[in-house]
Amino acid sequence: MEFLKGIQGGLVILILLFVGYLLAYKGVITKEVQTAICKIVVNVSLPAMMISNIMSNFTKGDFIKYGLGILIPFVTIIITYLIAEVTARAIRIPENRRGTFCAVFALSNTIFIGLPVSIALFGAESTPFALLYYIGNTTIFWTIGISGIKRDGGALNKGSLFKNIKNILTPPFMGFIAAVVFVLLGVKLPQFIMESCTYMGNLSTPLSVFFIGSSIYYSDLKKMKLNKEMAAVLIGRFVISPAIVYITMGFFNFPSIMDNVFVIQSAMPAITQSAIAANEYNQNGEYASLMVTVTTIVGMLLIPVYMILMR
Repeated sequence: MEFLKGIQGGLVILILLFVGYLLAYKGVITKEVQTAICKIVVNVSLPAMMISNIMSNFTKGDFIKYGLGILIPFVTIIITYLIAEVTARAIRIPENRRGTFCAVFALSNTIFIGLPVSIALFGAESTPFALLYYIGNTTIFWTIGISGIKRDGGALNKGSLFKNIKNILTPPFMGFIAAVVFVLLGVKLPQFIMESCTYMGNLSTPLSVFFIGSSIYYSDLKKMKLNKEMAAVLIGRFVISPAIVYITMGFFNFPSIMDNVFVIQSAMPAITQSAIAANEYNQNGEYASLMVTVTTIVGMLLIPVYMILMR
């Protein structure tokens, strides 16, 4: 039973992937619809999800209580991202997809797969720690990660500092900042606004994964074979990332459940929003979708291994 609970998050993603693929096959999700999905997810559902999740699950006391712990995801993910940058140059990833490569290498699917896996392994008390990692993961994706993805497509402004800062102030990141500020200031949004954000935020998962499934339909599946780039992403996701978190946590005296949850979160499949962002800002949507799919399948197979190691 615990095994089934542990993999149910991954099974949900795979089912949604298949539905997205089928909708594209039936002509429901066309290329134009894909573009619309990207805009809805990036500009509407993800900002709403940031507000709903953070304001519903965190208090000012939580941020004060966990203190230094919230820095661990930021530090370890940035280290992993730097390793990804070095790896991209070492194995000669083309410059027009290095940012996308680094995103799928360093950033994980913390909320859609990581959260249910953490709850299955460690119980409901693991939820705050999973969300702490989610905050770091999300912040880095919508700042450093999105800058690299924009750079791939030549969409990153060059020149003034103001222009570069403007590039990272995406709607999801602004939604995240607004939610954190509201929590720290003790601001309570009206119930109808919170419920609206919840409904809109709930669109993020199905729409994002439908997009990935449809992208697989429109892509050349022959490209889904093990090559140096895919091997590097798999090693980054499932070996390097959790190893860095494990080593870093050893220098601190945090509760063991925080240690375990952070390691599990860091070893989840590639973040699904990388495919959405790659389609929005460059021509690597197909590439990112394939990486997300492969890491999701491999991650499903590795969950029993994580369960044995963590227990």
